[in-house]
Amino acid sequence: TSAEKLNAVPVVFTYSNDMNAVLGDKSGQVLTCGERLKKLEKLGINAVITCNFDENYALLGGDEFLNILFSDFSIKVIVCG
Repeated sequence: TSAEKLNAVPVVFTYSNDMNAVLGDKSGQVLTCGERLKKLEKLGINAVITCNFDENYALLGGDEFLNILFSDFSIKVIVCG
């Protein structure tokens, strides 16, 4: 796999709560955190970082958010989706 070629461990970052609710959107989540974790496990992802989405995260710009990730973790590649 690509991760093996980079000598890396595939890790998924996700929020543990409903970020839409924090932003005032009552439409709900597509999947709960528990449901996401089960699906990720079935896909072979064994490492997941969860974080509680709050007003502080909502105020971060994209560059600020990525800077936090890169400063806190040894990231080699980021894939969004």
